Amino acid sequence: MPPGFATRVFGPDELKYMARWIRDELDPQVAREGPQALKPDDVLILHDAFTAFALNPSNIGISLPVLRYSRIHRAIQIIARKATRWPGRLIDLCDDIIVIWEQLWGPLNDVQLILYGEGGRLWHVMKPGYFTHEETVRQWKKEQRTRRGAPDILEEQPMEHGHLSFTPGQWWINQSFAFQAGIINDVGHYGGIVYNEGGAYAIVLAGSDEFNSDDPNSFWFHTKPGDKGKYRLTAADANSRYPIRILRTHTLHSPWAPKVGIRYDGLHKVTRWFIKMQNGQFVYDIYLTRMPDQRPMEEVLLHPWADEREDYAEYRRLRETWREGDHKNARQRPRAVQSSDVYDDASSGQASDQSLQEDTNARMKVPMTDNKSMKILGQPELPKLSELELSSPTADLFTIPSKSPKTVSRVALDTNGSKDGAACENKQRVRRLYDGSEDEVELDSQDTASEARSTPESERPPRNAAVEIGRKFGQMTSGQLQAINALYSTHITKRRTSPESRAAERSSRSPS
Repeated sequence: MPPGFATRVFGPDELKYMARWIRDELDPQVAREGPQALKPDDVLILHDAFTAFALNPSNIGISLPVLRYSRIHRAIQIIARKATRWPGRLIDLCDDIIVIWEQLWGPLNDVQLILYGEGGRLWHVMKPGYFTHEETVRQWKKEQRTRRGAPDILEEQPMEHGHLSFTPGQWWINQSFAFQAGIINDVGHYGGIVYNEGGAYAIVLAGSDEFNSDDPNSFWFHTKPGDKGKYRLTAADANSRYPIRILRTHTLHSPWAPKVGIRYDGLHKVTRWFIKMQNGQFVYDIYLTRMPDQRPMEEVLLHPWADEREDYAEYRRLRETWREGDHKNARQRPRAVQSSDVYDDASSGQASDQSLQEDTNARMKVPMTDNKSMKILGQPELPKLSELELSSPTADLFTIPSKSPKTVSRVALDTNGSKDGAACENKQRVRRLYDGSEDEVELDSQDTASEARSTPESERPPRNAAVEIGRKFGQMTSGQLQAINALYSTHITKRRTSPESRAAERSSRSPS
């Protein structure tokens, strides 16, 4: 061991780059070719470093926060894993390191990653609990307004040519964070061309945008029919066109796409293009070539590193946990379920605490669009259509109990399923009557009123039956009312239009 090597302090960044070197470069070589793939100098460097890790980790700058930041313990575990092809001496040293470190800080598998904390990838970038693009953009723009005099990174910076201080190979978890960094605008978040009236600046490749790309330094770009940025890409001549920033996402169907996230691949220039007709629209196939004097694509393709892929997986895990409602910063959602199976007594509208606790995740996944299939907590079980035995007169008129013992109010219903505004208003007034917010309900439909007067008292349903039906009607939703109207509209229409009913109506209206 070189003099002083075991006593010098390892910086967190130095350990981080050492972990990347082991996990992303050396380990794949050893897995393919065996231990002979390692250079003698590499073996000596690792041997001396691992010996220092095992002797006095705390004196050389290694602590639990440093492990979480650098992920050096993940590199040690990779060398010491089963069926490894690393040299035996290095494996023995890594086994000793694992035993010593676990005595100091517990099981290494339980060491959590830093994502939002100090030193994490999202430190000072996004607060925990914001996982949708709209929420994050709203938060970033709010913070941007608080910095007076600062340039608008989100809107102005992407509309400039060149690298914009970004390095080829730079990587982000998704397009939202690339937008926050200022390399693309909000339109580029959804893929396509970043452009304005001054020209085109960047392209976000996703899906089938790239084809015939045998070489990572050149490819064909298939534009979308509705993307007007293609006119800016092909404007002017070859000598006056500015280079374009190219970003590849993991959803791109290309061998050069990153495994996860989105990666900046450098500046490219448009050299030629073809125009063809597709589904009645002009589609451009544009050929782009990578500019020279940049970081080689062989190094760019190494991204994302192993620690970057772990950050992506951790972000996805937190986002899925938040969507299920278990995240500690999750917002309160409406307590609604789609099935009545979680209720002990659905007719009483009360759910047991145990059933609600067991089905918390199910409530969080309910789509809030289908009102007919939802049950809100506290709503009693409604009668089925088969339980409502309505006679012909009752189908048109619901007899409502009045506050006055000598008065009975009859309300006309829209039984034919029409869009009549008066009938719709009657439904609302029936509900207001049962809520106690209206004293009386009057007739609004002359046709139904005359029909009620022409109906003999003996043919009308009993008073208590009409009151029971009215009570059930007050608890019905709009969807159930429409179903009742559709069920009885045919029978009521025939009764109204039959010769006997018209003759009885004329005789009742004629003066005696």
